[in-house]
Amino acid sequence: MRQRIFFLFCLVFLISVTCKSQEIGKIYSKADAQAAFGVVKDSVSLSADDLRKILTGTENFVMMKVVNGKVIILGDGRKVLYPPNAKVDATDPFSFFSKSKVLELLKLSDSSTLSFELRKYWITISYGMSTLEDSLICPPWCVLD
Repeated sequence: MRQRIFFLFCLVFLISVTCKSQEIGKIYSKADAQAAFGVVKDSVSLSADDLRKILTGTENFVMMKVVNGKVIILGDGRKVLYPPNAKVDATDPFSFFSKSKVLELLKLSDSSTLSFELRKYWITISYGMSTLEDSLICPPWCVLD
Protein backbone atom coordinates (compact mmCIF):
# COMPACT_ATOMS: atom_id res chain seq x y z
CA MET A 1 0.00 0.00 0.00
CA ARG A 2 2.80 2.43 0.88
CA GLN A 3 4.46 1.75 -2.46
CA ARG A 4 1.27 2.68 -4.31
CA ILE A 5 0.90 5.95 -2.39
CA PHE A 6 4.58 6.77 -2.98
CA PHE A 7 4.19 5.97 -6.69
CA LEU A 8 1.09 8.17 -6.94
CA PHE A 9 2.89 11.03 -5.17
CA CYS A 10 5.87 10.71 -7.52
CA LEU A 11 3.57 10.66 -10.55
CA VAL A 12 1.72 13.82 -9.50
CA PHE A 13 5.02 15.54 -8.71
CA LEU A 14 6.49 14.55 -12.08
CA ILE A 15 3.42 15.81 -13.93
CA SER A 16 3.45 19.13 -12.08
CA VAL A 17 7.17 19.71 -12.72
CA THR A 18 6.86 18.70 -16.37
CA CYS A 19 3.76 20.81 -16.99
CA LYS A 20 5.13 23.94 -15.32
CA SER A 21 7.68 24.26 -18.09
CA GLN A 22 5.10 23.77 -20.83
CA GLU A 23 2.27 25.85 -22.14
CA ILE A 24 -1.21 24.42 -21.71
CA GLY A 25 -3.31 24.53 -24.86
CA LYS A 26 -2.82 24.06 -28.58
CA ILE A 27 -4.07 26.14 -31.48
CA TYR A 28 -5.76 24.29 -34.34
CA SER A 29 -7.33 25.37 -37.60
CA LYS A 30 -11.13 25.36 -37.40
CA ALA A 31 -11.27 22.32 -39.70
CA ASP A 32 -8.76 20.36 -37.60
CA ALA A 33 -10.64 21.29 -34.42
CA GLN A 34 -13.89 20.06 -35.95
CA ALA A 35 -12.24 16.74 -36.85
CA ALA A 36 -10.55 16.34 -33.45
CA PHE A 37 -13.27 17.56 -31.09
CA GLY A 38 -16.54 17.20 -33.00
CA VAL A 39 -19.25 19.65 -33.89
CA VAL A 40 -20.05 22.74 -31.87
CA LYS A 41 -23.25 22.16 -29.87
CA ASP A 42 -23.51 25.67 -28.43
CA SER A 43 -21.39 28.78 -28.31
CA VAL A 44 -21.11 32.00 -26.36
CA SER A 45 -19.53 35.12 -27.84
CA LEU A 46 -17.32 37.63 -26.07
CA SER A 47 -15.56 40.73 -27.31
CA ALA A 48 -11.87 40.10 -28.01
CA ASP A 49 -11.07 43.46 -26.40
CA ASP A 50 -13.00 42.47 -23.28
CA LEU A 51 -11.04 39.21 -23.06
CA ARG A 52 -7.75 41.10 -23.39
CA LYS A 53 -8.80 43.33 -20.47
CA ILE A 54 -9.94 40.33 -18.41
CA LEU A 55 -6.57 38.63 -18.95
CA THR A 56 -4.76 41.53 -17.29
CA GLY A 57 -6.18 40.18 -14.01
CA THR A 58 -4.05 37.01 -14.13
CA GLU A 59 -0.37 36.33 -14.58
CA ASN A 60 0.01 32.72 -15.72
CA PHE A 61 -3.19 30.78 -16.23
CA VAL A 62 -6.82 31.21 -17.19
CA MET A 63 -9.74 28.84 -16.61
CA MET A 64 -13.00 28.96 -18.51
CA LYS A 65 -16.42 27.38 -18.33
CA VAL A 66 -19.80 28.03 -19.93
CA VAL A 67 -22.77 27.90 -17.54
CA ASN A 68 -26.34 28.68 -18.59
CA GLY A 69 -25.21 30.42 -21.78
CA LYS A 70 -22.63 32.62 -20.04
CA VAL A 71 -18.87 32.27 -19.83
CA ILE A 72 -17.12 32.30 -16.45
CA ILE A 73 -13.39 33.08 -16.44
CA LEU A 74 -11.00 32.44 -13.56
CA GLY A 75 -7.36 33.43 -13.16
CA ASP A 76 -4.46 32.28 -11.02
CA GLY A 77 -5.61 30.77 -7.73
CA ARG A 78 -9.11 30.30 -9.22
CA LYS A 79 -9.75 34.01 -8.70
CA VAL A 80 -12.99 35.03 -10.46
CA LEU A 81 -12.17 37.45 -13.29
CA TYR A 82 -15.43 37.48 -15.25
CA PRO A 83 -18.16 38.17 -14.49
CA PRO A 84 -17.00 39.76 -11.24
CA ASN A 85 -20.03 38.54 -9.28
CA ALA A 86 -19.82 34.87 -10.37
CA LYS A 87 -19.99 32.29 -7.59
CA VAL A 88 -17.67 29.33 -8.12
CA ASP A 89 -17.31 26.23 -5.98
CA ALA A 90 -13.81 24.79 -5.47
CA THR A 91 -14.95 21.51 -7.05
CA ASP A 92 -16.41 23.07 -10.22
CA PRO A 93 -14.37 21.82 -13.20
CA PHE A 94 -12.95 24.45 -15.57
CA SER A 95 -10.88 24.20 -18.75
CA PHE A 96 -7.38 25.33 -17.83
CA PHE A 97 -5.08 27.14 -20.33
CA SER A 98 -1.83 29.05 -20.17
CA LYS A 99 -2.51 32.77 -20.47
CA SER A 100 0.23 32.92 -23.12
CA LYS A 101 -1.68 30.48 -25.38
CA VAL A 102 -4.87 32.55 -25.12
CA LEU A 103 -2.88 35.70 -25.98
CA GLU A 104 -1.27 33.85 -28.90
CA LEU A 105 -4.75 32.98 -30.19
CA LEU A 106 -5.78 36.63 -29.90
CA LYS A 107 -2.90 37.64 -32.19
CA LEU A 108 -4.12 35.42 -35.04
CA SER A 109 -7.08 37.50 -36.15
CA ASP A 110 -8.50 40.99 -36.10
CA SER A 111 -12.06 39.83 -35.50
CA SER A 112 -14.00 41.79 -32.88
CA THR A 113 -15.45 38.70 -31.14
CA LEU A 114 -14.43 35.20 -30.19
CA SER A 115 -16.53 32.17 -29.36
CA PHE A 116 -16.44 29.81 -26.40
CA GLU A 117 -17.75 26.62 -27.95
CA LEU A 118 -19.30 23.65 -26.20
CA ARG A 119 -18.56 20.37 -27.92
CA LYS A 120 -19.32 16.81 -26.84
CA TYR A 121 -16.56 16.62 -24.21
CA TRP A 122 -14.63 19.85 -24.64
CA ILE A 123 -14.84 23.60 -24.52
CA THR A 124 -12.91 25.25 -27.32
CA ILE A 125 -12.19 28.90 -27.99
CA SER A 126 -12.41 30.03 -31.62
CA TYR A 127 -11.15 33.32 -32.95
CA GLY A 128 -11.05 34.00 -36.67
CA MET A 129 -10.01 30.76 -38.38
CA SER A 130 -8.21 29.33 -35.32
CA THR A 131 -9.38 27.27 -32.34
CA LEU A 132 -7.70 26.74 -28.96
CA GLU A 133 -8.02 23.45 -27.06
CA ASP A 134 -5.87 20.76 -25.39
CA SER A 135 -6.70 22.20 -22.00
CA LEU A 136 -6.41 20.51 -18.66
CA ILE A 137 -9.48 20.13 -16.47
CA CYS A 138 -9.17 21.75 -13.05
CA PRO A 139 -9.88 19.95 -10.79
CA PRO A 140 -8.22 17.46 -10.76
CA TRP A 141 -5.30 18.92 -12.74
CA CYS A 142 -4.85 22.11 -10.74
CA VAL A 143 -1.26 21.31 -9.78
CA LEU A 144 -0.01 24.26 -11.80
CA ASP A 145 -2.07 26.87 -10.08
